[in-house]
Amino acid sequence: LGVGDRVRLFLQVCDAVEYAHQNLIIHRDLKPANILVSDGSVRLLDFGIAKLEDSAEGGRTQTGLTPVTPDYCSPE
Repeated sequence: LGVGDRVRLFLQVCDAVEYAHQNLIIHRDLKPANILVSDGSVRLLDFGIAKLEDSAEGGRTQTGLTPVTPDYCSPE
């Protein structure tokens, strides 16, 4: 794919993550293997370790308690 097409796909990934966040879901394992591209559309996969945001926790996640993919996880 050309640069423009890749950017358009990436923006779809950003929209999907934003939609999840707006619905208080944190994916917590975003990586290329969890992004499906089919017919020019993007779908996020594998919400197995996703977290429902709980405002009682103050918006923070705990570290060391969830299996993650080290090369792709956030440094929190």
